[in-house]
Amino acid sequence: QNLSDGRFKRDVRDDVPGLAFIKRLRPVTYTLDAAELDRFLGIASRMAKLEDPVARQQYLDRVQEVSRQVLTGFVAQEVEQSAKDIGFQFDGVHHPVDEHDHYTLGYASFVVPLVKAVREQQTIIEALRHELDAAAAERAELLRRLERIEANTKHQE
Repeated sequence: QNLSDGRFKRDVRDDVPGLAFIKRLRPVTYTLDAAELDRFLGIASRMAKLEDPVARQQYLDRVQEVSRQVLTGFVAQEVEQSAKDIGFQFDGVHHPVDEHDHYTLGYASFVVPLVKAVREQQTIIEALRHELDAAAAERAELLRRLERIEANTKHQE
């Protein structure tokens, strides 16, 4: 649950991009280099100091297991760039604050632009439906006129 009480929101604007943002995103599958991530975070050096060889081996086995899993998601740097490209201040990307920090994504934050994109698509669908209905009515009228012309031509023969 996230705080969403309208009583405490100020400067509320309907300016979230939908399709313009969502179409720029590149969903990917990937494997995580868990060993490298643990080295970066300092976890590997702490685990190497474990005196219990069984616990240390369990850690190493788990790192290998995690590294074999195929995951789905986005690349945070690409999401950040996509938002920048369209001038969108997207709160779903955590940018590293120093050399010891790393990127993260808040996937829940994607819901809002996705809802906006669906609404935009629905508007497009309804406009196309209206055009199709108009074209179908025009076609029906043309067929009626053609039938009258053909009937008159046969009648004159």
